[in-house]
Amino acid sequence: MQLIVSRMLYRLSFLYLTILLGLAQCASNEGDKRDRTTIIESDHFFSDPLRKDHFVQEFLGGDVLLGMTRLRIISADGDTLMDNSSYVSNYFWKVENHYLDEDAKVDRFWYLFDRSFNDKKFVPIADLFLTGLNYSSEEQNFQDMINDSSSIGYSFQQDYWISFSKKYKKIVVFRAVKKDVLKKYGIE
Repeated sequence: MQLIVSRMLYRLSFLYLTILLGLAQCASNEGDKRDRTTIIESDHFFSDPLRKDHFVQEFLGGDVLLGMTRLRIISADGDTLMDNSSYVSNYFWKVENHYLDEDAKVDRFWYLFDRSFNDKKFVPIADLFLTGLNYSSEEQNFQDMINDSSSIGYSFQQDYWISFSKKYKKIVVFRAVKKDVLKKYGIE
């Protein structure tokens, strides 16, 4: 009997907490609602130097700062090359998280989101200073990408980039900095 009462109290406390969080969520959403498109689409050369791939960036969720984005890349043949979801918080550097208030973070997110497929975010691999591979299991894909002079890098979050290994037909996630940025600051 005591076990049954204990479980009921646990469920009631969970229900109470869920209701409180729901009310707080509704209150916090008031400032984040906007009449805006939450899907951006664009075509760019990426996996094939002769045919453009289709890029789709989508915002998921009501509260901007607690929401997620979804990036999909579809080849000219209709194959899904990438389907990745990530939290909006991944759009910010640690310093931005520390110094920006909520309104400034929301504005910063929409600024970055609206420019997801800016042409400046697509550059030849030769124009990048590669700082590291995100997953060591992708080493062969990474080497194939580096050795392919037609490889294009796409900056999808901060200093995270992706490219496509044509030989292995896989997306490679890596970290890099544009060489022209390094040159601008005298770091070569």
